Amino acid sequence: MKRAAEIALLVVIWLAIAAIGAWLFNRWRKRSIDDSNGPPEKLAITGLMVLLAWAGLSLGPFAPFVVVFCAVILSLTWTGDISEFISAKFLGMTHGGGDHTPHPHYSLAQGKRARGQTAAAIAEVQTQLAQFPNDFEGRMLLAAIHAEDRRDLAAAHEIVHDLLAKPDHSPNNIAIALNTLADWQLKYAKDTAAAAASFRGIIERCPDSLAAFRAAQRLARLDPAADPDEAADAGTFLSDCIKQLTRHPLDNATREQLARAYFERHSDLTTAQAELEKLIATPHQMPKDIARWLQWLADWQAHEGDDAASRGTLGRIIGLFPNTALADEAQIKLTRRGHREQA
Repeated sequence: MKRAAEIALLVVIWLAIAAIGAWLFNRWRKRSIDDSNGPPEKLAITGLMVLLAWAGLSLGPFAPFVVVFCAVILSLTWTGDISEFISAKFLGMTHGGGDHTPHPHYSLAQGKRARGQTAAAIAEVQTQLAQFPNDFEGRMLLAAIHAEDRRDLAAAHEIVHDLLAKPDHSPNNIAIALNTLADWQLKYAKDTAAAAASFRGIIERCPDSLAAFRAAQRLARLDPAADPDEAADAGTFLSDCIKQLTRHPLDNATREQLARAYFERHSDLTTAQAELEKLIATPHQMPKDIARWLQWLADWQAHEGDDAASRGTLGRIIGLFPNTALADEAQIKLTRRGHREQA
């Protein structure tokens, strides 16, 4: 009688294991690619493993193997949650050193995102944003998950523009948000018109800034009229360059082409130098670019036989960027010319 009761109990346990296993399989089959194992699945797996371990105790010498197997499955199921819980508590205890001002934390959201759990990552970000609704990092992370992981550019666009509608954003944050949005628009939607609008937004909202200057360069490259064809005849090429610069006066690449064309195609050093001086005088230029343009001018002046002007131009580089590699290069060129003149 006792043996019959034990058998009946084992049958019930194995039937329960089979039922839970079938339910888990059905949940897995219906789950979308972005979903992750939530509490129902994890609790079901836990119950299944407990029942299996219990049933395995009756297997004599095989019982330890069954119990170890169940322990491994339980470890894989709950390790992530336990580590996240411990991390959250640790961050809570050590957060900010002596600074007790509350700050949002996105490490849990980033971890879920890295594992492909986008729904859980979004929920975690929104939990933080409920406490810090205007946090720039959180809003941009939310937009990134929609754009990069879910390919939902409409949602990303709405999040970015809703964020920028709030006052008191720094020019740097405005540039980061709109440049990032433009990158998504180009990469995922191939939408140059939308990206151009994002670049214009930087220029309008951050006038006379480095961010606006860089946005102007990127905007010029998106224009269908950009990059005049250097294979065209000299007159057509100059005309195309001038038209492009009328549309995009801060277009460095086209103004460089125009300066070189004036000297190399028309032997017009004066006009070529005037275009280079416009580049040099434009705010926010990089020192290496200014030095490169002055090197061109020095070479052109030497080619025309005006060695004094050429040496003076190299001297400008040394004066503008003293104690730098740019100055050293100009000084080396001056020294070599002096040796050639003495020879």
